Amino acid sequence: MLNAIIPSLTQELMVHHPHNDLALFVIPIAQITDQVDVRIKAVNLIGKLLLRPEYRVAQRYHALYVEFLKRFADKSSEVRVTALQCAKACCLANPTGIESLELLPAIKDRLLDFDDKVRMQAVIVACDIARSNLKYTSHEFVSEFTERLRDKKISVRKKTLQKVMEVYRDYCNKCAEGHITICDRFEQIPCKVLMLCYDKDCKEFRSQNIELVIVEDLFPILLPVEERTRHWIHLFSLFSPSHVKALSAILSQKKRLQTEMRNYLVLRRKEKVDCLHCFLESCTVSLRALCISSPMTIAF
Repeated sequence: MLNAIIPSLTQELMVHHPHNDLALFVIPIAQITDQVDVRIKAVNLIGKLLLRPEYRVAQRYHALYVEFLKRFADKSSEVRVTALQCAKACCLANPTGIESLELLPAIKDRLLDFDDKVRMQAVIVACDIARSNLKYTSHEFVSEFTERLRDKKISVRKKTLQKVMEVYRDYCNKCAEGHITICDRFEQIPCKVLMLCYDKDCKEFRSQNIELVIVEDLFPILLPVEERTRHWIHLFSLFSPSHVKALSAILSQKKRLQTEMRNYLVLRRKEKVDCLHCFLESCTVSLRALCISSPMTIAF
């Protein structure tokens, strides 16, 4: 029965009676039903109302808005994910609205959710909101979503790395265009990415792979060298001893790769002098060292 109510109620509210107190019927539906799919539909309905600023949901239907906020702590992870998605749509549509400002704490709380899927969705939502309004994104907000680079789940760490790189590239473009000045709140992102070198659980975060991330993914492809230099100079000013150690590890790997490549080339030149068996044995050792030093995969 409730499954049939939600769609008709949505149509009634959104088309025929945009200012009708029928919205309040959503509250008991969201509260009492044990059916996850019905609660999801109720959350989506409130989300649609939030997208219509003329309804002023937070003011005119405050009880309804409070019920929506409670769904961020719903016992179902699917409902919590849906609430995050609705919050993202609301914040992107009206970033300076009262509802959007009040939704940010709820989004931040889900960054620490006990379910990794919810945490991952919270990272996606937080990063997309930050990208849409870089100039007014707080240092605290950036710190909280970048902290998921240290999440206990590798999948969350990987997704966080992807999303914070998107935020940083957008920030670099805005700086180059003169819309934003270089600032600590976004320069902390590459600092925290560097710290992934200390991650022992995930091979993708080894120092040689983090080097690739920094070289290939940190800056927009078309960002001028002068702009990159400006960011690096500011970035170095934020380095702690741990950051210096991580960067040194990356540079050491790079030096090792160069050394092993030179050794391999020397072996190639000596091929005609030494016996074939000795050459192949030495060459294999050298190539294995190259494989360890480089992200490239070499099969034997």
